[in-house]
Amino acid sequence: MIEIETPRLLLRDFQECDKQDLFEILSDEQWCLDGGGYHAYQKMDKEFDELLEKFMTQSRYAIVLKKENKTIGIISLRKADRAIKAYEFGFGINRKYQHNGYAYEAVSNLLNTWFTKMDVEMFVVSHFPYNTTSRKLIEKLGFIHEGTLHKAHGHVIHGAVDLDYYYLEKYKRTVD
Repeated sequence: MIEIETPRLLLRDFQECDKQDLFEILSDEQWCLDGGGYHAYQKMDKEFDELLEKFMTQSRYAIVLKKENKTIGIISLRKADRAIKAYEFGFGINRKYQHNGYAYEAVSNLLNTWFTKMDVEMFVVSHFPYNTTSRKLIEKLGFIHEGTLHKAHGHVIHGAVDLDYYYLEKYKRTVD
């Protein structure tokens, strides 16, 4: 994947050195429930090591705070099922680092880079309806609400939950 640098952040592939920072994020129960509907990791065991190995080979960015050289977030990408070149993504910032504009900075720069250098035509993103923080960021980035996919995801606490979907086309993206 293309490495992306912003004034405060570096978006790069996951590396073995991210293990402790990734565990800090994925051991936060509320973060995991709000972002993916799964329980947090309790320990850095073989299962966690396998997850890190997956992260290092999949289309995922580590969001690294440059001044601390600390991984503070994740952006996941996968091809979206559309008739054009499109990607669906998910994102999350360590709760200790939220409300500092890092998610906006990371995702905005990812969109600009992939629209210009990767010839992507559309991005798609979703969130749980109760996750208003994600909704506000998605809308601030210029995404358009496309609809709700009912009972779309299995959540470990809430069972079958809806997902609100948004899209953003390349020609509608304004550069920050």
